[in-house]
Formats: sequence, C-alpha cells, structure tokens
Amino acid sequence: MIRVKNLSIHAALSLSFVFLIAATSGLIAYISLQNGKHAVEDLAKHLQVQIAVSIQEKLGDYLAMPRRLNRLNADKIEQGSVTLQDPGGLHPVYIRELHAFDMVAFVGIGIEKQGDFAGAGRREDYFSINLMNRAQDNIYRVSEIDSQGKVIRLLSEIPDYDACTRAWYKSAKQARKAAWSPIYIWATGFDIGITAVLPVYDTAGNLLAVHQSVLTLDFISRFLKGLKIGKSGQVFLMEQDGMLVASSSSEKLIRKGVKDFERFKAAESEEPFIRKAAIHLGAQFGDMNRIPQNYHTNIKIEGKPYFLSAAKLSDPHGLNWIIVTGLPESDVMQQIDINTRTTILLCMAASLAAIQLGLIIARRLTSANQRLELEIIERKQAEEAAESANRAKSEFLANMSHELRTPLNAVIGFSRLMTRSRNLTPEQLENLRIIYRGGEHLLNLINDVLDMSKIEAGRIILNEADFDLHILLDDIKDMFQLRAEDKKLFFDFELDIPQYVRGDESKLRQVLINLIGNAVKFTLEGGIVVRVRGERSGESPLTSDLLPLTFEIQDTGPGMTEEEINNLFQPFVQTAAGYKSRQGTGLGLSISRKFIALMGGDISVRSKPGQGSLFQFSIRVVPVHHLPESVCKISRQVIGLQAGQPSYRILIADDREDNRKLIAELMKPLGFQIREAENGMTAVQIADEWKPLMIWMDMRMPVMDGYEATRQIKSKGDSPVIIAVTASVFEDERALVIAAGCDDFLRKPFKESEIFDILEKHTAICFIREEDSPNSQKHEEKQMDDKLILSAVKALPQELLYELEQASVRGDTLAIERIIEQIRFLDAPLADTLKTLADNFEYDRILELLTKRI
Repeated sequence: MIRVKNLSIHAALSLSFVFLIAATSGLIAYISLQNGKHAVEDLAKHLQVQIAVSIQEKLGDYLAMPRRLNRLNADKIEQGSVTLQDPGGLHPVYIRELHAFDMVAFVGIGIEKQGDFAGAGRREDYFSINLMNRAQDNIYRVSEIDSQGKVIRLLSEIPDYDACTRAWYKSAKQARKAAWSPIYIWATGFDIGITAVLPVYDTAGNLLAVHQSVLTLDFISRFLKGLKIGKSGQVFLMEQDGMLVASSSSEKLIRKGVKDFERFKAAESEEPFIRKAAIHLGAQFGDMNRIPQNYHTNIKIEGKPYFLSAAKLSDPHGLNWIIVTGLPESDVMQQIDINTRTTILLCMAASLAAIQLGLIIARRLTSANQRLELEIIERKQAEEAAESANRAKSEFLANMSHELRTPLNAVIGFSRLMTRSRNLTPEQLENLRIIYRGGEHLLNLINDVLDMSKIEAGRIILNEADFDLHILLDDIKDMFQLRAEDKKLFFDFELDIPQYVRGDESKLRQVLINLIGNAVKFTLEGGIVVRVRGERSGESPLTSDLLPLTFEIQDTGPGMTEEEINNLFQPFVQTAAGYKSRQGTGLGLSISRKFIALMGGDISVRSKPGQGSLFQFSIRVVPVHHLPESVCKISRQVIGLQAGQPSYRILIADDREDNRKLIAELMKPLGFQIREAENGMTAVQIADEWKPLMIWMDMRMPVMDGYEATRQIKSKGDSPVIIAVTASVFEDERALVIAAGCDDFLRKPFKESEIFDILEKHTAICFIREEDSPNSQKHEEKQMDDKLILSAVKALPQELLYELEQASVRGDTLAIERIIEQIRFLDAPLADTLKTLADNFEYDRILELLTKRI
C-alpha cells in the first residue's frame, strides 16, 4: 500500500509539474509570437512612413526646379536683360538654362499680345529651338541647332500657331499665379510630362506673357525603382482621379489606344499590386481626396498579405498626388517565422527537460536541501535571462536614442509644469517626481550614446566661452565631498591656476565628473587627491594666448592590471572593479579621452593592482581677466509680463501636438496670444494672416519642413522673429538653420528659462521675475528662524530630505527646484525659506540644516 501510494503521489506530482511547464511554455511561445508580430507591424509602418518622407523630399526638390526656372526668366524680363519684342533673342538664354538644369526638358514663353512663342528643348542627342514671331511671318518653326546655337535643319512647320490657345497657357491664365498643367503624353508617344507655368502681368494687372518649364516624369519612375522597400516591396504615385503617374515596376505608363497613345488609371494596371491597391483605396474612400495624410492597412494580393500605406504629395501650386507603398508581410515576417520555429523547438526541449526534472524532484521530494539548490539555480538562470533582455533593450535604445529626444522633451517639460500645481496629492507628486527623474536619467543615457556617435562621426565640436574655473572646481568638489566622507575617504584639491579662462566648460566638467566619480566609486579606503596647475612660462603667463592646464586625479583604490589599462579607453569595456559594481555603460572614459583630445590634450594612466591609480590629462585654455556680465547672470523664474505691454502674438509650428502644447502651456499663463500649426505650409498661411511677433519653428515637419517655411516667411519683408526648435544633437545644425533665415536656435529637450531668455533677447518683451516681484519683500518676511526651520525639516519625509541632500551635494539646480516645489505642498513657509537659500546658491546652508536634523 505504501508503495502504491508513493507511486500515486509521484505520478500526480510529475504530471502536474509537466502540465504546468507545458502550459507555461505554450503561453510564453504564444505571447512571444504575438509581440513579434506587433513589433513587425510597427516596424513596417515606420519603414513605409520613412519611404513616403524620402519620396516627398526628393520629388519636392525635383518639382521645384521648373518653378525656380520660371521665376528666374520672369525676373530677367522684369529687369530688362531680355525683351519680349524679340522672341528669337530668348533662345541663347533658354539653351544655357537647359545646360544648367539637366532634368528640365523644355523652356519657353507664350506672349499674350499676338500669341507669339519662343522656346528651346532637348532631344535625345541634340537641342532644338521653337519660334513663332508674327513680326516676321505666321509660321511656327521647330529647328535643330548645333553646339554654337546655329540652325542646322528645319524639323517641322505649323501655320497660324497661337500660344494663347494652348492648354498650358490657359491653365496659367485661369490660375493667375504659378500653377501646374495637367499631365500629358509627349508627341513621341514614349513618355509623359507636366508643365510648370507662371503668368506675368504689368503694373496695371494686364497679362503680358506666360513662362513654361517642362518636366518628363520618367525620372520619378527611375527614382522609385531605385528605392529599397524590404526585399520585394513596391511603390507607385497616382493623381486624385486615379490616373497612374509613376511606379517602381517595369510597366509602361502609357498604352496604345484605339487611335493614339493614352494614359490609364492605376486600377487598370497589369501589375497586381498597383491594380489591387488602387481598387482597395477607391472602395475604401470613394473620393481619393478623402485619403488621410498617413493611411495604413493590411490587404491580400494574390493570396499574399501586404502592409499597405498611402500618403499625400502636394504643393501650393495645385499638385495633388498620392504615394502608395506596399510591403509583403513575408519580407518582414521571415525572421519572425524562424524565431517562432526556434521558440517551439526550445519549448519542446524545455518541456522534455522539465519532465525529467519533475521526475527527479518527485523522487527526491524528501530532500529539502536539494529543492533549495534547484530554486537557487533557477533563480540565477532567470536573472541571467533578465540581464540578457536588459542588454538587448539597451542596444535598441542606443539605436533609437535620437528619436527619443523629441518625446522626452514633452515628458520632462510637462512633469516640471505639473509639479507647480497646488492641487496635487502627495501620491501624485511622488508619481510626477518618478516620471521627471526617469526622464532625466534616460536623457543622460541617450546623451552618452549620442556623444559616442557624434565622436565616431567626427561631428562633435568645441563650444568655447569664458567661465570661472574656481567655481567649476568648487562645484565638483562639493558634488563628491559627502560621498567621500560617507566612505571615510580623504578628498583634497591642490590648485595653482588662474580664476577666469576661456574654454569648453561643459566638456571639461563631464571629463572631471567621470574621472573623479570613478575614483570615489572604486576607492574603499585611503582617499583621492585632485591636482590642477597651470604650466606657466615667461614672466606674464596670464597675457599669453594659450595656457596649458594639467589635471591629476590620484586615488588609493584597487588599481588595474596592464591588460585592463590597454583596453581601458575602449567603448563598452570595463575593468574588473567596474564589472563587480554593476554600474555604468563603459562609455565614460572613452568619451572623456575624445573630449580631451578635442580640447587639445591627451590623457594617460599609471596604475598597479592594489596600489591605486593616477589619471593625468592636459588641455589648453585662454586666460581672461574677468567674465562678461551675461555669464554672471543668474536665471530667475518668470512670473509675468511687466505692466503696459500689449498682448503679444506667438505662433508654434510643430507636427507633434505634445510639443506644441508644452510651449503653449509655458506661455499662455503670461498673457500671450497663442496659435498652432502642424506643418510648415499652415505656418506660412497663419504668419501671412495673423502677423505674429515670434514663431517657434520645428525644422522637421511633413508637407513643408521648417527650412522652406522659414525661407517663405522671411522672403516677405517685415517678417517675425523665427526660432528653430530641433531635436538634433549635432552642432552644425545651428549653421544650417541660421542659413535658412532663422534668428536663433533651441535644442530639445529645453529648459523653461531658455524659452524666456530667447524671447527677451530677440524682442522688446520685458518679464517680471521672482526677485523683481513686489511680493518678494513679503516672502522675506515669511522666513523662519533656525529653530522653526529645523523643526519643520524634521517633520518632512526622510526620502524627500535624502533626495534634497544629494541634489545639494551635486549642485543640481533643477533637482533642487523640483524637490522644493514638492515640499511646498507639505509646508509652504519652509519651501519659501529653502528657495531663497537655493536662489542665492547657499547649498552649504541647506546641507547644514539637513545635517542638524539627525
């Protein structure tokens, strides 16, 4: 009986364990498959959007050429360099333009007065000229010319030709502005073309002539064929009426009809994808004009699932095309299918292994020690799997870091705005604090990766300015002093340097924080010494152009082996001590070395295991005698507009609603009138109608980007101040936006103070800041004596006090401001007192109060 009972228990435990493992493995496999499919769909949408943006940018440049050429020819006539009285005299001008604009097929002008015409075009291997001059006769002639512009032979003659009766002329006359003609078939019957037209009027508003520049659309098809959309994806363009414009397939865009060559609709194409996609869009929307800017769906074509995407390509001159891309699901699902099969095999293997393990556990159920060992093994495996997943996630975030800066701008900005609310509960304030801290931490990680990327791309430059070297070193010493004292380490600075210098303060600060931070982190006993000296030569070192500064960071830490020193400055490489600490990315020393080289120096290290390390580097700075007043200026929070100022108009142009809302939320409380635009074209229209004082212009937007919108707005004379807002981390971006006509440059994520500093810099707006407010005296009267302050401090949550202490040690003004706003919800008078100390940079006083609470 005992044996039978043991067998029953053994079987029940084994079967239960096997069932749980199988069910879990199946569930994991299913979830993994579904997550993979969702990730692939997101990737396919992102790829199709990028393809559409690439087509819009490329074709935007291509289609802009004939419009610029028409404008150029109109300016020549207006300036008198050419005349309409001698149409034949325009031929040399047009031939030169055809040489300069190799994608334009024909340039010409129709004259209103007598219907005369002059033009020049390119053939397969020669140029031709067209002329109708009624001052000579009523014959329209097309002639071949040689390289000198002389007529070789007559190609054709047409009597009584009148340019005013032509479709392209009528379309310009009807539009009364720059426009496009309908797409038409060339006389050769081998290609289709489109004409850009521009009517010219005299001062009385009478039509004088119409300029035309002709494009063939075969270039668009060639461009589309060169695009790589997965392995076998396709793309085509069609008009609003469904007529096919271009495609990445080899299908011709015109067919032989009953009488002549003719175009056809995309729904009549012989290519299955083009035909099915056009039919689907027609059935879905009826009128193609109702297709949204970015439309995504899934369809089946000949039994194969496709990711289908449609986007609009339009311009202010009447061009309205639709970009349709199709990506076979198999192109992106192939790797998912392989992973699925691998997952199934692994699940089967895991199930078999689990069965065997269950039998072993069941037989040894009486041994508690063995169960504990098995639990430890499984826990270690789970931790390794989690670490592996985290590494994969980190690599993914590194690749996507640039794209994350724009949403981080909204996350950090709105979390800061919300902490000012007096109506939040402590739990909500804590949640906002977590969001803000997480955003700042993620931004720091992204910046590290981007710094490395910029260094490798050779696109990082120095940002030199005058700064106080003594204050910089004092800030860094304060940042690490308490941490060193907590570990009972001595922490000394030995300085022999000038106070004011010109150099890149930000990069020097980052290098010192990396090196001193490592020293404090890895040193367990003894201490750290930081030596800084200026290598003077001659009698007056401060008057020399360059002063070499030498920095030494010496610690009594664990030291390093020769092999570790050789790999120390490689990206993502850490020493044995670094691996044990499980902190950092392994990028700090690599970035520091690149920054030091950029500042004109080099870094070296001497170390032995168990004897500590000595890092030494030198840079070159320019000594200065004093700092400009603007450098010494302390940023204070803006609380309103000074009295007597009008209600200023501000336009915010950004394709992301959250970014527009963030800037709007910063400015609306101050009394500004705000309007928003989701693309460059809308921004141009609002600027014309509304006449804002300033425009915050995002540089990357659909339909029309910020560069083109800026150029159009600035070309109209009395234009507003335009500030470029961009998530780019490359410094040469500033030169590009200034060249486009922007007045200044703001990088995302931005600080609130940067917004108002730029407003004051470029306009006559005057703000009231905290210390300017007539209520400031009242705030001073609310300050408490030491005993009351200490009592109030002791009543605060310990976690909040610890964070304030750490932020004060680091000198992190943003973190201190955020924590004080949280304290304000709990104790407003104490918050006022702490804010006064923080505004005056009395961090030592704050630390003294926090220390006395213990």
